[in-house]
Amino acid sequence: MLLAMLRRIPAADASVRRGEWERSTFTGAELRGKVLGIIGLGKIGRQVARRALAFEMKVLAYDPYLTAEQASEAGARLVGLPELLLAADVITVHTPLTQQTRSMIGTNQLDAMKAGVHLLNVARGGIVDEAALAKALESGHVAGAAIDVFSTEPMAPDNPLRSAPNTVLTPHLGASTREAQARVGHEMAEQVVMALSGVTPPYAVNAPSVAADIAPRLRPYVELSRRLAILARQLTVRPIGAIGLTYAGEIAAWDPSPMRTAAIAGLLEAVTDQRVNAVNADLVARQRGLTVTETRTDDSEPWSSQVTLSIGAGSASGEASGLRLAGSTAHGRAHLTNLDGFEIDAELAGTILVTRHHDRPGVVGAVGTVLAEAGVNISSLELSRLSAAGEAMMFVSVDDRVDPATLERLRANDAILEARVVELPHD
Repeated sequence: MLLAMLRRIPAADASVRRGEWERSTFTGAELRGKVLGIIGLGKIGRQVARRALAFEMKVLAYDPYLTAEQASEAGARLVGLPELLLAADVITVHTPLTQQTRSMIGTNQLDAMKAGVHLLNVARGGIVDEAALAKALESGHVAGAAIDVFSTEPMAPDNPLRSAPNTVLTPHLGASTREAQARVGHEMAEQVVMALSGVTPPYAVNAPSVAADIAPRLRPYVELSRRLAILARQLTVRPIGAIGLTYAGEIAAWDPSPMRTAAIAGLLEAVTDQRVNAVNADLVARQRGLTVTETRTDDSEPWSSQVTLSIGAGSASGEASGLRLAGSTAHGRAHLTNLDGFEIDAELAGTILVTRHHDRPGVVGAVGTVLAEAGVNISSLELSRLSAAGEAMMFVSVDDRVDPATLERLRANDAILEARVVELPHD
């Protein structure tokens, strides 16, 4: 797609078929020396980087879930999204389609790109705002686009990209090769043979086996581990290079692999371009260069069992040194018991407003007032503080969406140090 776009091959082919011979009209561009910006340096993004280096391109990458060292291993320099948009001659996206990535390339991002940029989307339809891209192509700010995936497939008749200039449009052909289909069949047969021989296949969809008498008791802690990771993923603002898990109490005597793989899957499932499940989670973590450490201890007071999750950029010893969460279960439901030293008992479900604030009178009331004025109903509220008149934390479960404007009103309160909304699975 990249070569076809830069060398104007589809348009040139159509011109020759019309009986024309307009070589100067289809002057193209070379890849050598150009800057390629890759948004999402997962499994596919890394393969793209390898191929770009073979064309002697300079590779920049934006991926908030990688460290600079991990990007460097793929031959890319890790940068922020604004720097990538400004510096790249060619930009390609390789992220999953999530709430965070939908329309992540819109009018503002297109305007921030250098004039004459070329853009590709062979990942998922909806990541690029198609109407905004069509306008940028019409104005000439974007010199060309190659699009294999669309927000509506088959491509809608009124999609503005149909009439936009300098485009290469294909009907979601990314994996449509004879070789790829043959590999799928071959790998399926290999997986069946491995399973029949007693070896757990790397791409199996079933979870690791657990003893029948342990499974019912372990299951709530597997879900707890997943929810702790989903919460951690939304609370952290730093690249993740290491994951630490501590199993305390009764669960310390059990096989921890279901809890470990659930935590890895919860952490990576929304930030990687491949499906992460209980079986391939360890493999995906290794592919992304994540260090995973596990510890067991008998001490889980006052809970019978507790899971502690630490995530961070990692250290020389491979230990995670950053955000730290702990949780347990009550009546089969996942509960948060500690967050960065704040002791708390909050159910991990639904929409939750998390604040860090100065422990002083009126803060709770102010938060309640702002939410009430926005029509947001509070279902439960948990408070914790490190010391009297020191720093405090609030976990507010709400029944309604907290819009950005309401969140900004909360952050404008000088007593509130941090406020963000997290989304956890509903029970």
